[in-house]
Amino acid sequence: MRAAAERVTAARLPAVLRRLGPEATALVRAVAVLGTGAGRDTVAALAELDDIAREAASARSAAFGVLEADGVRFLLPQAAAVVLATTDPATLRSTRARAARILDAGGAAPETVADQLLGAGPPSDAAAVAVLRTSGTALLAGGQPGRAALHLGHALAGPVPVSDRAALLTDLAVAERSADPRRALSHLDAALAVLADPVERARTTLRLVPLLAGAGTGALLRRIDAARDGLPAADPPSDLRMRLAALEAHVAAGDLRNIGRIHSWSAGTERARTASGPGARRSGEPTRSAPRGLCARPPPPRSGGSPPRSARPTSPSCVPCGSPRWAWWSGPVAMRPGTPRTSAS
Repeated sequence: MRAAAERVTAARLPAVLRRLGPEATALVRAVAVLGTGAGRDTVAALAELDDIAREAASARSAAFGVLEADGVRFLLPQAAAVVLATTDPATLRSTRARAARILDAGGAAPETVADQLLGAGPPSDAAAVAVLRTSGTALLAGGQPGRAALHLGHALAGPVPVSDRAALLTDLAVAERSADPRRALSHLDAALAVLADPVERARTTLRLVPLLAGAGTGALLRRIDAARDGLPAADPPSDLRMRLAALEAHVAAGDLRNIGRIHSWSAGTERARTASGPGARRSGEPTRSAPRGLCARPPPPRSGGSPPRSARPTSPSCVPCGSPRWAWWSGPVAMRPGTPRTSAS
């Protein structure tokens, strides 16, 4: 019986709303826009009612079975959706814009303010754009890329300063890269078109591509190549070329036609060539011979085919360096890889 009564009441709600009067209608609309949890003062401010008018509107809304007696909650859970659906679109946009300003002035979280701005039409000023960007960045950092993309995309429709446009496009691309990689790639290209500094272009490319999928390996590799080729030959940031090369290998691994890039990356990450990481050889430093207890590549066997005494067969290869068949050890005692050396007798 209760469910049936609720369905009848919900069906009659549009007709009931038309009979409420302007002040009660404004109050009901404010409650629908702000949602559950808004305070009475915030609701009254959005409805533009003073204390006396608010109490009268609350009493009338309760008498018609729309709001609870407190004037900030609907009796029916579906009532808010009915109110929003029956409100003139222009009125609803202006109400949401005022709600955003009221909430922002009251210290509400940027995400709450930005949710209102989403329904208020394109942002009209820099303040609205700033709130949407702040909200989108926070949501992205908090692991909500879908919601972040909505806020950042809406900010892009407003008056974004030229100096901030590339950063906004990049954040939007990062938010979209998993759900809509092709759209993310288009926003990356737009950001790269704005950036003049090749170092910033390389860093922007690195932010997007690692988790991108579905945009096409070739398209991604072309952008990586362009970022790397644009870096200055003299003294670029030390890590950028290496990170771009690693990213190239990561992307190329998804397409066997580009397997040669992985081999090139592997060859380019040898410690002696990159001069990075523990034990790297510095520029101009001579190559050291293998330390005691480590193997070196074996010379050809002596005539007759038998190895010298210092060699002992290992199978299938030497663990430290991969030398086939024989491990050649400095010192008089041959050892298996990983065996602690004891003093020779």
